[in-house]
Amino acid sequence: MKRAPTAVPPPNPAGRNGVLRRGTMAALAALILTGGVVAGAGPASAVTEAAPGAPCDSSDLGRRQGWANSMEITPAITHFKGFFVTAGSTGTHVVQMTYQQQLTVQVMNDTSVSTGFNFGIPFLTKLEVSARFQLTKTTMTTTTEQRTLTWNFTQPGYYAVYSGMHKVSGQMSALQCHRVQKEDGRWVTEWNRRATGTYTTWGREQEGVVRCEDTVPANSIMRTAQIELGCAGPAAQRAARAARDADDGRRATPAAVGPTAAAIPTGYACDPGYHYLISGNGMYLTQDDSPYMFWWTSPVRTSSHWRVCHGPVDATGMPPSVLIGRWNGACVGAGAGATAVEGAAIDWSSCEAVPLRQKLYIYRDVPGSDLVGIQLAYRGGMFSQDELVSGSRLQQSEGGKPDGSGTYRLVPA
Repeated sequence: MKRAPTAVPPPNPAGRNGVLRRGTMAALAALILTGGVVAGAGPASAVTEAAPGAPCDSSDLGRRQGWANSMEITPAITHFKGFFVTAGSTGTHVVQMTYQQQLTVQVMNDTSVSTGFNFGIPFLTKLEVSARFQLTKTTMTTTTEQRTLTWNFTQPGYYAVYSGMHKVSGQMSALQCHRVQKEDGRWVTEWNRRATGTYTTWGREQEGVVRCEDTVPANSIMRTAQIELGCAGPAAQRAARAARDADDGRRATPAAVGPTAAAIPTGYACDPGYHYLISGNGMYLTQDDSPYMFWWTSPVRTSSHWRVCHGPVDATGMPPSVLIGRWNGACVGAGAGATAVEGAAIDWSSCEAVPLRQKLYIYRDVPGSDLVGIQLAYRGGMFSQDELVSGSRLQQSEGGKPDGSGTYRLVPA
């Protein structure tokens, strides 16, 4: 059945009574590092500033923001050559340097960072404030095995000819808007630390030459080149190489887990009855006869009915959930084979006995409200869509929708 797109009004997931609360940054915000969205003309604009414990609005339930818990800046050599200049060979030389180490940009352990990556880009942009120099904000890998540098050597000596960058890395958390109960019994929505991981990015490339007798700043790329040259002794040179090898060895590949048919995952219990998941402008999440999920203007019999099941609280402090379709008993999850998160399809397939791609976290508003944001635990993508029109497909968004259209209603069918 071919579905013709139908124009519908824009979503309006504004806060209760139509008022959006404005959050404030915590005192630690000078260190870090992810901004909210300045209020726009539309009533659905999310306006809170993300920081651990800061207030958030129901429009933020479908958003996800990065927060750096630590930051370390270290110099790194990417290409290097020890070059000896005699008294009779000064002047301009073309020196061929050899490859030293690979540089990779990652955010929350994910190396797929692009201009459309609306979780990593804002995070790295704010990180520049603390680093105080420009950072690389898209996927970058040093693959050139050799590089040349043309330099005018005016004095004889033993030179380190180098190219390098400053590495900026640390631990980070993903902040999610979720309800919490205060000591006085009140329920409020706040930004909470959820998944944790690491980030790595790099400053601008620097290249040049340096000798052992040259005085250079500590913790600089030039000083690292001197150590590589052996200016601090063979032991220091071996230690530097060992540290780089250990850093490269930390990369790990997750084990593949295939889906297994199961009605309800072991240890999960389901809420009574079935539910609708409804967008801010009244669209219903519906199963297609292909493995895709899409939004439709009205409920389509059992294709729009969802069983909501929850597992025991896990290491993140929240109970994981699954959505099981009434139409065919399949579970909603991340599509197999996607190489990136941003824009990747969310589809249905046989329920996994141990949820991996189908494991969800449901972020809720205060009691009495049916507003939710939904996150795929597998790589952290939020439920989202390009636009809320009839027939549009459900997909993943790294940071959620800044206009609040990633906040939905979960109501009994």
